[in-house]
Order: sequence, then C-alpha cells, then structure tokens
Amino acid sequence: MNSIFQDIRFGLRALLKNRALTAVAVVALALGIGANTVIFSTVNAMLLRPFAFKDLGRAVDIWEAIPKQDMNHISVAPANFRDWSAQDTSFEYLAAVHGWDVNLTGSGVSERLEGMQVTRDFFPLLGIEPKLGRVIGSGDYEPGRNSVVVLGERFWQQHLGADPSVVGKDLLLNGAKFTVIGVMPTDFDFPVGAEA
Repeated sequence: MNSIFQDIRFGLRALLKNRALTAVAVVALALGIGANTVIFSTVNAMLLRPFAFKDLGRAVDIWEAIPKQDMNHISVAPANFRDWSAQDTSFEYLAAVHGWDVNLTGSGVSERLEGMQVTRDFFPLLGIEPKLGRVIGSGDYEPGRNSVVVLGERFWQQHLGADPSVVGKDLLLNGAKFTVIGVMPTDFDFPVGAEA
C-alpha cells in the first residue's frame, strides 16, 4: 500500500515539473474523451436505440423538390399536403409536422417552449402510447373543438412538477387556452427537443 502512495507522489511531482507536457496530455485526454462521447451518443441513438416507433422500417420522410433550382429538400406547403392527403392511396398514414414557437404564460410563469404542430395522423403513424392521458385524435381537429396539447415528459417533470392531475388542465400558450390531454413517455423525443 505504501508503494502505491509513493508512485502517486512521484507521478504528481513529475507532472508539476513538466507543466507544458502535462497541459498537452490533459488537452489530448479531454479531446479523446469528448470525441468518444459524441461518437458513442450518435451510435447509441441511431443504431443501438433508434426511435421506438412502431414499424420504423416502413416509415418514410417526404419532401418537395424543385430540380430546376437544385432544391431537393423543401418543406411541403400546407396546400400541397392537403392535396397529397386527399389523393393518397399508397400510405397507411400521411402526417406533417411544423415548428411552433410557444410562449407559456400564466400563474406568474413565463417561458419559451419548443413546440410542434402536427396533423391528425401524426400519433397513429408513430404508434407510441402516452404516459398519461391520450394523444391528439381526428376529433380534436373538428371545427369548434377546444385547442389541445400533448406535453413531453421532461417538460412535465421539470416545469409542472410531474403533476399526475395535469391532464384536463389548461395552459396559456401564445395567449390562447390549450387543454392538456396527454404526456408522452421519456423515450418519445420526436421531433427532437419538442416539449409541446
């Protein structure tokens, strides 16, 4: 045991004596550890634990393209999506997602959320069950219905105190009242970072 402490003291003295070499070694270790963390996180997310969607191998991503302008990855215009949905005979579900900047206000709280607006087939396409409540369904899109929102579990835990009675409560999002109808599980992070 005594020799281990002597070795540690000798190593520390050698490191303090050659500070430039120590700095290079520490930077090299930090870069190596950082690179390994990034690589493992990517491999883990894409290969080892991809999105937990039902029939992920059957899902496709569709974009518009304007070949004459060399534009191949354009978001679909809402009118075009409606036309595609009306004429679709090839897909079981056809869903669209659009980014939504959301400001949560009320009861002394004001903060910004990452939100996504989704079409009626979004949740059936993914086949993920909520942790609490239910997901948005076709009936929620009928005229005259109250606006509804499904929350991500991280947001629910961090900002609403993991309140199990949150389903049915109203939140003020961008000044409008939305009824919380569900909370998604932790492994549901799609689109990545969406909180509402």
